[in-house]
Amino acid sequence: MKTKFFLMAGLLVTAFGYSQTTTYYPAPTGTYPTGAAGTGGARSVHVGNLAGSNAVTGTGDAQSAWNVFVGEQAGQDNQSGDSNVYVGGHAGENSTVGNNNVYVGMNAGLNSNGSSNVFIGASAGAVNVGSESVMVGNLAGANNTEDDNTFIGRMAGQNSLGKGNVFLGHEAGRDETGDNKLYIDNSETTSPLIYGEFDTGRLVFNAERVGIGYDGNSEFGEFPSFSGTPDLSSYRLFVRGGILAEEVRIRTYTNWPWPDYVFAADYKLMPLAEVAQYISDNGHLPNMPSAKEVETEGLELGNIAKLQQEKIEELTLHLIEQKEEIETLKKQVQLLLNKK
Repeated sequence: MKTKFFLMAGLLVTAFGYSQTTTYYPAPTGTYPTGAAGTGGARSVHVGNLAGSNAVTGTGDAQSAWNVFVGEQAGQDNQSGDSNVYVGGHAGENSTVGNNNVYVGMNAGLNSNGSSNVFIGASAGAVNVGSESVMVGNLAGANNTEDDNTFIGRMAGQNSLGKGNVFLGHEAGRDETGDNKLYIDNSETTSPLIYGEFDTGRLVFNAERVGIGYDGNSEFGEFPSFSGTPDLSSYRLFVRGGILAEEVRIRTYTNWPWPDYVFAADYKLMPLAEVAQYISDNGHLPNMPSAKEVETEGLELGNIAKLQQEKIEELTLHLIEQKEEIETLKKQVQLLLNKK
């Protein structure tokens, strides 16, 4: 232990004195390649068997500088990349170019040559040539070749080919080939729980029920009961607190036809005397819900709009009948007046 302590102490002195630290520990015997950590590059730290072993010292862009490679073969073959941090066995191995990357994990960033990436997890971002991406989780973003992606979750975005995507969850967005997509799910489904398109502004909830709002205690609370009448099991969205909109368009069910049928020749219009008797007996118009029904069951807007239109059209027919009767009476009165 004392030997290792003094060795590391010596390395620290070297690092402070010359801005270059290089060391390695013997690799296992067998077919594993063995060798010293690289001594090339400038102002870099190489720790591990063959770590940074092919770093190049040169001028301008033709050099490796300001890098930290820790782990067996971490950063091996990095020749002109600057300001990178590769931590883990084979992290950033065969990544010959690329700047400002952080790769943490076994094989993280393996064979990757992009810049400004953060790959955390075993094989995260492996075989990746894109830039400015964040990939967190084992195999997250592995084999992705595009830019500006954010993948979080094991195998999230693995084998995906697009750019500008955000995939959150286990296997979310795996094998997706498009650009500017949002996936939130815990599987590789192509219909995730939450799906979006950043370029079109589209957002889709592939959920049986979606709730919005709070109950006064900074919590959403419970969905309305699905038991009893009416049956609410088919409803998908519940908003606690109300909805404010500039325009609402409702598509009615096929079993709620718009009441042009009132004007059909065979429509049986209830006489006003019967309407009056119905109101007297029930306290509301025929074919309309009662106040108690509305209080307990609420209103189906599409259906109530249809029923109200039905009453308007029936009332119009009654007015037409009344006008015809009035015209007939006026003619009869005029005849009586003429006889005088």
